[in-house]
Amino acid sequence: MRAGIRIGSVTMILVGCILSVAACSSPVTTPVSSDTDGGGGGGGCDQTCQDTAAGFAIDDLISNLYNEAVAGKPSGAQNATQACPLGGTAVITGSDSVDTSHNLTTVNLTFALTACKAIENGDTLTFDGTITNTGSFDSSTTRSENFASTSLTYKGTIGSTNVAVTACDVHVNDDSNQNPQVTGSICGRAF
Repeated sequence: MRAGIRIGSVTMILVGCILSVAACSSPVTTPVSSDTDGGGGGGGCDQTCQDTAAGFAIDDLISNLYNEAVAGKPSGAQNATQACPLGGTAVITGSDSVDTSHNLTTVNLTFALTACKAIENGDTLTFDGTITNTGSFDSSTTRSENFASTSLTYKGTIGSTNVAVTACDVHVNDDSNQNPQVTGSICGRAF
């Protein structure tokens, strides 16, 4: 069996920003230069908006790395090194399996990110740390995945707000049967 391709969440990002248009569309007046304890703020894109954008970026980054390094390869044990979209690397280990009768791929993978830089919906973030990805998806519309880290660091810009989060506990859930589809927490703050 070959590992399936997962769909991205670009549509989900658009829905997320539409649902929180007041938080994401206002002009930024107070940039955040550092948020090491997760208590920062921000002008037009408040903390919830920043956390939501980072959650979507994590979801899409891991999905894209999976598609580049694992999808289409024989399922089972995985061990691959993949260049990140704008620099840095990801070492992907773990396993995946495919249920062809239901077109369902199940994953239990770890992504060790080193200076892994990506752009998502105009936001540029660089990630360092390990993210565990568990769950399942098909190649069209069904997703039930979790992305978790006990110590993720990232920095960059969300909108025009500078962000820097150090050694944070991160949980992102992507469930196509929920509304909103992508939820979670960063540094204990729910989004």
